[in-house]
Amino acid sequence: MFTGKEKRIRRMAQLHLTEHMCSALLRDSPLPFGTFLPSVATSYVRKSWAKNRHKMKGDIEMNNLGKFLVNAKRNTYAAQKGKVPSSRKYSKDLEFEENDYYYLDSYFGEKDFSGEEIVYFKELPIWSMNYYGKMIKENIPEGFIEILREALQKASEDKPFRGPEEYIRGKYKYRCSNEGNIDFFHGTESIFYENEEVYRLYFHGGCIK
Repeated sequence: MFTGKEKRIRRMAQLHLTEHMCSALLRDSPLPFGTFLPSVATSYVRKSWAKNRHKMKGDIEMNNLGKFLVNAKRNTYAAQKGKVPSSRKYSKDLEFEENDYYYLDSYFGEKDFSGEEIVYFKELPIWSMNYYGKMIKENIPEGFIEILREALQKASEDKPFRGPEEYIRGKYKYRCSNEGNIDFFHGTESIFYENEEVYRLYFHGGCIK
């Protein structure tokens, strides 16, 4: 049996691999310059990818994926839960697992930050979202982090990307606009204080095949 740490290494290995890289591993060919993977990760990828690469989405239902994403987001950053040891230097990692689904949110930075969310189904990556957020104004009044976390708690199953179209808390207003669906999407998230934008985030993602 793998330890929790080894399981995270295996999943993070998949996070960094393209199908080209996996094919190289399967052929025992050298990986692209600069690629580093622990031996336990490369061994797992060779065995698992070869076995399952053609059936990744066979028994996945999109409505189940949406429900899982909502649960995952409500039980990680938005709720200050799910923290796990860093998988990459300086990264902050949060995870959530339910039945055959596993969610990982790995990001860097504080006020200005960048990260990626990824979902695995039966140990294979099936969905991801990348994001970059930035504080536009300095010296933000109290209440900013509260409205952000409350808005993220209100993600919907049909569009489980960030928060609702609009959410108001005191003098703060949260807005999220997006195009597409769970398969392929992009959008923008903003927070205003007294009608002045103080924060903005861009995101995009979709299903992995």
